[in-house]
Order: sequence, then structure tokens, then C-alpha cells
Amino acid sequence: MSTDSFADYIHGLYSNQEKTRLFQVQPVRLDDYILPLYILRSTIISSTVEEIKSVISEIIDVNPDYSHKHEPISADLKESQDAVIEDLKRSYARNEVILYCGAGTSFNNGVPTWKELLYNIFVDIYVTGPVPNINIDTFYETIDKNCGISLPILARYLKNELKDQFEATVAKQLYKNIEYEGNDLISAIIDLCKIQYKSVGGVKSIITTNFDDIFEKNFQKEKYEAVPVYDNNQQTGNKFPIYHVHGYLPKDSNPPQCELVFSEDAYHNQFYLPYKWQNLIQLDAFNHNTCLFIGVGFTDPNLRRLLDISRNQCGSDRQHYIIRRVETINKLSSVSGFSEKDTRVFLQALNRIQEEDAKKLGLKYILVNSYSEIPQILRRIGQD
Repeated sequence: MSTDSFADYIHGLYSNQEKTRLFQVQPVRLDDYILPLYILRSTIISSTVEEIKSVISEIIDVNPDYSHKHEPISADLKESQDAVIEDLKRSYARNEVILYCGAGTSFNNGVPTWKELLYNIFVDIYVTGPVPNINIDTFYETIDKNCGISLPILARYLKNELKDQFEATVAKQLYKNIEYEGNDLISAIIDLCKIQYKSVGGVKSIITTNFDDIFEKNFQKEKYEAVPVYDNNQQTGNKFPIYHVHGYLPKDSNPPQCELVFSEDAYHNQFYLPYKWQNLIQLDAFNHNTCLFIGVGFTDPNLRRLLDISRNQCGSDRQHYIIRRVETINKLSSVSGFSEKDTRVFLQALNRIQEEDAKKLGLKYILVNSYSEIPQILRRIGQD
């Protein structure tokens, strides 16, 4: 503390505190340590080393993830998780819950992300020699910067190149490393859905943007009947419906005659044809049910558009929920290269903006520090 650089650092903390009120700087004197003059102007807590150790131990015992520095969310956004789950349990008892599942639900089963899928298809078509050891994000940055090709446009080019081999090639890359078992999240989703066969209430349906048949295979393994819905003319009967609103590519059978929402042109069709069955299924879910979004990143423009329509044009006041992981300061700071202090300020602003955006779309967050917490949340919803 006797160096000029540390004095400048402390001065910066105090200045930022006065300007933003984002955090408080509280000097603590350990035993009889002599403090420099630039700190003596503050109110100082005098303590012993042992007392400080005791306080730190209590913090660590209460919150094992303290060392990861999860950024605090605003008090309004961080509404009691228990209250949110109780609300979902009431909707569950009325058989009004719909699970809206994205790519994050099947990631642990070896299903590639959209970026990985596109990259693997690109390699399948054009690369004849050894596959280069390249970071996928670097590959897309190069394509975008030098050729002006975004991901949806690249997907459209690959689709046009493959012609009638498009679905088969997508299926080949989709299932290359897939495993159907060992995903606790999928198991918890299946358990939550199948309870409706034994008691009043339950999950009404699953809506998924995934092409794969992981849900169907897991339902089959548990001996509960579920039917994939990928066409407007399908009948579900008494079977549990799984709506594949971006198309369906089962592993062990010929691809059904349905459009895969994979490339730019398919996304355009969803916008230009508002009465497509996929849009109507989603609107009905948003207008009349409580949707729980799992593994969904909310970057799909059509999904955001439909939530806006439900809220603003249809006048729906239904409350929906999305499970969101709290980002850590350390992770973002290491990726961006910005200081921990600047990253903290950015995250606080980002959390506020996301909170406002979520409210406008009719969403509340269920906050988790790790995706591994989600199965337990689902099991709590299904408990009597």
C-alpha cells in the first residue's frame, strides 16, 4: 500500500464509487497495521486477522460459488426462485405448462450446435484433404469478414449446393457423435412430462426447435408414447405431442417430408407466412399456456416476433419463464480482455437491459449458477 500505483488504484475505486454507486469500498484495519494517509480519510473497521478469517469462512460456507464471482442481478429480477416455482406448480396442476426446448437441452448428448453443424457440412462438401485444426469461431469470422457471408446465408448456400442430398447430409452430421442416454436434463424433462399419465395436471406438450429424435427415443425407453409433430395434418390422438417447429430428422428412418428451418430462406418463410402451422402452434402456446423455456438462447428473430405478437397484438397477459445461467465476471473478463472492473459495469448494465427486454416479452428469469441445477428445478415443479 506504500506504492503510488496502489494509491492511484484506491483513488480510482473511490471515484467510481462516488459516480456510480455500484459498490462500496470499506477499508478494514487488521490488528494494528499502519494505514497510509489516503485511506485514513474513510471510516475504518478495525478487526483482527482471525475475525476476518471467520467472516470469510461463513461466506464460503453459505455460497460455495463465491469464488467464481457471479455478478449480482437486480433485486427485482432476482425474484425468489421458490415463488416462481410455486407459480409453475400451479400451472402444472392445471395442465397448462408447455416446455419450450432449444439446442441446450441436447448439447450433452453430442448434438452439434448450429455453428458446428454448418462447419461440418462445409467440410463434408469441400474439404478433400486433412481437416485443418481451426477454431470454428475463427472460421466464421474469416468467412464473414472476407466474403460477407453470415451464418443464415452460408446455410442457404450449402443447402443450394447439396440440392436433394441436403436432408441426408444434415442427418449424417447431426447424428455423427450422438448418444441417447446419460443426460440428466433430458431424463428430468421426460419424468416431468410422463407424470400426467398418472395424476391430474402435468405438461401439456413439448415445443422444440431441435431436429433430432432424442426426446422420442427417451420417451420410448421409458415406455410412454409420444408422437413427433412436424406437419399440419398429423393427428396425435392420446399420445404426448412433441412439436418440431423447425423440422424433424429421425435417425433410423427416411427423413419425413417437412421443411427444415435451417437456412435464410426457411427463416424468411416463417416471417412471410404468418399462418404456417408452426407459428400458430407457438402463438397458441404463448396466448393460453405457461411456457418454460429450457436451453433457449433467445436470438431466434421469429420466436421474439411471436412473443411480441402474443403480448401486443393478441393482448395476452400470460406469464412465461426462462431458465438463465448467471454469467461470471472472470469468464467474460478473460474472453474480452477488459478489466474485471469494466466487465462488472458492463454486466450490470446488460442485466438491467435483459430484465427490461424479458418483461416486454412476458418473461421472468429463473436464475441458476450452473446448468446442472436445472433437473432439480424441474423435479420440484412436478412434486405434489
